[in-house]
Amino acid sequence: MLGRFAPVTFKGSCVVLSGATSGLGLALARECLSRGVKTLAVIGRNAEVLENLRSAGAAQGCTVLCLECDFNQDAALVQEILKSFMARVAAVQLPDLVIACAGVSTTRGADGLEDLFEIRRAVAVNVLSSMSLLYLGAALMAKRGRGRLCVISSLASLVTLGSSALYGATKCCLNSYAAALRSELQSRGVGVTCVIPGFIRSPMSARFKGRRPLMLSAERAATRIVNALEMGKDELYFPYLLYVGIRLLTLLPAFLRRVLLRAFAFEVLPDRELSLHKLRSHAHGEVLGEAPAGKAEDSGFSAHDPFRAASGKAPLGMQPDVCTETNFKVETLRRPL
Repeated sequence: MLGRFAPVTFKGSCVVLSGATSGLGLALARECLSRGVKTLAVIGRNAEVLENLRSAGAAQGCTVLCLECDFNQDAALVQEILKSFMARVAAVQLPDLVIACAGVSTTRGADGLEDLFEIRRAVAVNVLSSMSLLYLGAALMAKRGRGRLCVISSLASLVTLGSSALYGATKCCLNSYAAALRSELQSRGVGVTCVIPGFIRSPMSARFKGRRPLMLSAERAATRIVNALEMGKDELYFPYLLYVGIRLLTLLPAFLRRVLLRAFAFEVLPDRELSLHKLRSHAHGEVLGEAPAGKAEDSGFSAHDPFRAASGKAPLGMQPDVCTETNFKVETLRRPL
């Protein structure tokens, strides 16, 4: 039946989930545990939350494999780390479901545009890491002849909002990729679900200053998503009333659509990583997102760096935060901002 292909049976299954240490991703991880998965492989930036998930899983008889990794770095390095992690997961249990949930929202600068740093970060986190994880999962599932991939997109991908041009564009890219994968993989027994939600209450949405109509809690959103995956749905839109409104909006002439969308304009406050990048760039006299003319991009912090001197360690983005966990021993890889 159309839209009902390769349903997921969570009990006893293996689920791989990125973005698992905050917001919707964390709620999805907890929901998977409550549904009785046998193996849960979680990827995120917060080591403490990953450890908590491992402990919660152990208490329920679930094996939880953890990868602490920041996707905002060299794409080739991220792909190698993900490849190694997926091989480790497959050695324990072949994945039945892979959910690409990691994402980052972007902030406009004083000129009203998202700068080069934000472009680089959004593409690395929202697009490249998700596509890489989905590909690795698809390769394992297609060889076995069953499984399901899940892409977490956004209703922002369906309408052109100047307030979140970059975020919407990266999510639109995922929509197209999910549709193409679905067409290619269905004959091989692999389904693809594209989840297109509205506002979800999370640390990321808390940075949005403006209207957030029909916002759902992360827990309610996670329940809807898992239910849709159990049904084998190809697409899931919610809240449905907001989805219908956006679809009707796209039917209007462009000039009228622009006028109406002004009522929903919002600003996104900088997160910690962007704020520290701006401070460091200002201290070094750099243009945001660019290295100074005639100077190669720094490979690390200098001894006189004011942020390291103040805190005793490098800011987020310069931490040795790219980790692989083997038998719960952590190996770290330092990388530049």
